[in-house]
Amino acid sequence: MKRAERLAQGSLLAVLLYLVGAPVVFLAISSFKPTGLPPDPGWTFANYVTVFGDAEFAGILANTVAFVAGSVLLAVGVALALVLLIERTDVMGRRMLRWLILLPMAAPPLLVGVAWALLLSPRSGTVNRVLQRWSGASTGPFDIYSLGGMVFVEGLVLVPTAYLMLMPAVRAMDSTLEEAALASGASAVRVLRSITLSLLRPAILATAIFLAIAGFVMFDIPGVLGLPGRVFVLSTQVFVLVSEQPSGLPRYGEVAAMGLGVLVLLVGLAFAYRAFSRQADRFAVVSGRAGTRRLLSLGGLRPWASLMPWAYVMVAAVLPTAVLIWTSLLPYVEAPGSGPEGGLTLANHTALFSDGRMVEAVTHTLVVALVSATAVAVLAGLTAWFARRGGGALAPVLDILSFAPVAIPGVLLGVALVFVYLSLTVVPIYGHLSILIVAYITMYLAYGTRAMHGVVAQFHGDLMDAASSCGAGLSLTLRRVMLPLSLTGLVAVWSWVFIHAVRELSAALMLRGAGNTVLTTVLWDYWSGGRGTVAAAIGVWVMGGMALVIGLWRLRVAKDG
Repeated sequence: MKRAERLAQGSLLAVLLYLVGAPVVFLAISSFKPTGLPPDPGWTFANYVTVFGDAEFAGILANTVAFVAGSVLLAVGVALALVLLIERTDVMGRRMLRWLILLPMAAPPLLVGVAWALLLSPRSGTVNRVLQRWSGASTGPFDIYSLGGMVFVEGLVLVPTAYLMLMPAVRAMDSTLEEAALASGASAVRVLRSITLSLLRPAILATAIFLAIAGFVMFDIPGVLGLPGRVFVLSTQVFVLVSEQPSGLPRYGEVAAMGLGVLVLLVGLAFAYRAFSRQADRFAVVSGRAGTRRLLSLGGLRPWASLMPWAYVMVAAVLPTAVLIWTSLLPYVEAPGSGPEGGLTLANHTALFSDGRMVEAVTHTLVVALVSATAVAVLAGLTAWFARRGGGALAPVLDILSFAPVAIPGVLLGVALVFVYLSLTVVPIYGHLSILIVAYITMYLAYGTRAMHGVVAQFHGDLMDAASSCGAGLSLTLRRVMLPLSLTGLVAVWSWVFIHAVRELSAALMLRGAGNTVLTTVLWDYWSGGRGTVAAAIGVWVMGGMALVIGLWRLRVAKDG
């Protein structure tokens, strides 16, 4: 290996150790400190005894497991049905559905929770009030502020991500095996169970584990729907311990102890995800010879089968968007059709443009999202390149370190970075935008490197040999060979990170300060402060902007084939 390559690998290793290693080390130290702050004197096991010896913790853990398992099962089940219908059959509106299925990604999960609270709140929700009028009951039949409500909404939020993760595997499948089974007299149900789902099993299991990791300490939906109903999961318990103590002092030591326990569990899930992802080669059906990907004709079932994806779009995108638009035009929250006494108004929207805090939040959000997306795309591209093509002893270390952040959820990373930068006063970024950028780069690096691994894997070694034989150095090879061939993948990673950085709440809430207000924290303040109409107005604008980004992303993907 050339000196330039060794130097580049060493530099990447240092960056990854800083991004991933420092938060974990400081989280561990904090868990053994009486105050929970690393610089303070003394060591203790009391934080672990308090957390894991509390009878309430078992209930919180059970709620968390039920919440994650239910939402993942719902998301993977719906996404699998959608991707099979859209990618493998002649369902109506296939091209449009490919874009519409991703539309719910335009809304931050916090907004989705707000929308469903407006729809299914027991007393004031739109759907419940309509049903109350019909039945004469004092409350509606649906209670969104429950564990079941949280599972339903979180499941809907995770469907687009599950769809994107399953789609490459479904598209790559050669339909010859299925056609041969059908020709031999096997029923469509048996073919689906014995061939299609068997071939997709590694992708399905990897997707389920990835979503479980992502959802285990997800704060947005539990925060909006769980806190009002007093249904606590790990993420909301962390929030309570940090921000809602009678003494006013955060219980950082207990948070660190709880976080480290969760981290051990999630690391195990992360390695399981990695193992299932690597098993995909055993189920390969794409070879050097030409394959076939014919669409299955649904025949007379086509109109009925087409109802499923369109029903999902209606429930996951149209209905929440409609209620947010309606609420944003009201002087106070009430159900559609009840005849607003104050009339419809644009006051909530116009107020946003004169709100200095809102202008600052938009500016901060765009800066953080743009810088984070660009940094992740660059780091992911370089890490994937040197991990797969660089060789040497550091290649597998880079691969493992770049994947490790998948086991560090946003709420825990936020708390860990508080410990890091309250201790490292020589790096004065606590309360600044820079700390959010560091958090987002760390959070989304695992996705970026996984996506770019697939891109880099397609580069044949002959390309590198040709560049080297022509006298091209590392910099020229990366610029002239890797960049043009990786551009589509880099744009996809950049777009995904930008969208999720705008949506992120958990880390932003843990790291918030006077100088790093972003849209999601402002939205949280308005909603938790009882100003639902203003929160809805913010949501309408955010969703419009994100829908535009997703549309441009899909156009780019379609243009590249």
